[in-house]
Amino acid sequence: MASKPTQHNTQMHVISQRSKAAAAGLEVTTLFMGTSRQ
Repeated sequence: MASKPTQHNTQMHVISQRSKAAAAGLEVTTLFMGTSRQ
């Protein structure tokens, strides 16, 4: 029973990390697009 919450927390942590990575990648892409337009 104790392993389920741990697994769930790990999964949520991975999703959180992926979300942050995706957001960072989006920011970099937006920044790159902005600099290439100028």
